[in-house]
Amino acid sequence: MTANQLGELDKALVRPGRVDMQFRFQLPRRPELEVCFLAMYPPSECDDNTAVRKACGNAELAQTFAGGLPEGHFSYVELQEFIL
Repeated sequence: MTANQLGELDKALVRPGRVDMQFRFQLPRRPELEVCFLAMYPPSECDDNTAVRKACGNAELAQTFAGGLPEGHFSYVELQEFIL
């Protein structure tokens, strides 16, 4: 069972024996923002022959991306839409 507003669920639905575990998903912080960026743009080989030099591993780009966003503000879906 999933719910966005746990407090709005009837107590009978979340009583002991029915719901054994509860997990709260937080909005991503800076390290998760970097990981999300790298998941969409995985590290690549540096190619000295290209006109536009790629960042090795994209780590610097991921840090710049994460540093430019507020922590705990965007959901993973919003980040994915933005990155794509």
